[in-house]
Amino acid sequence: MRNLRHTIDDESGSLVPLTSGLFLVLLILSLGIVNLGDSYLGKRELIQVAEAAAQVGAHQLELQSYYGDGLSDSSQLGDRIPIDCPAAQSAVAAYIRAANLRGESIALATFGCHDNQVDIGLSSSIAPVVSFPIFVDISGGRVSVRADVSAVSVFGNK
Repeated sequence: MRNLRHTIDDESGSLVPLTSGLFLVLLILSLGIVNLGDSYLGKRELIQVAEAAAQVGAHQLELQSYYGDGLSDSSQLGDRIPIDCPAAQSAVAAYIRAANLRGESIALATFGCHDNQVDIGLSSSIAPVVSFPIFVDISGGRVSVRADVSAVSVFGNK
């Protein structure tokens, strides 16, 4: 009986489960930080695609103002040539259809065009670097990313 009591009161080796538990928590946090950093990089990649698409749209000028007398609609814009909005929207849509984000399709979420400015919003999803089972149950294992950018046409009459 004394030997059993001595074995129960002996605390040697109790540091091993504590160390193992803390290591596991540290490992999970590290993997979460890796996923967070990868999500940031995915958003940055989508912003680069959005900026290029917005520039393509901003270069679709209203040709009548560009080649015409230069006084039609550009007189209100401070000698800037206005953008042909339907042409800009189709050019942006074509650019987005040809682009991808890590092999995934990109959707044109919003499009706005007025005077000499194009505003677009893109959305896509990426796979996380490390997939946690609980994360797969909650979001389907995908991380949604969105980017909103604007571009202004700098072409003018003078």
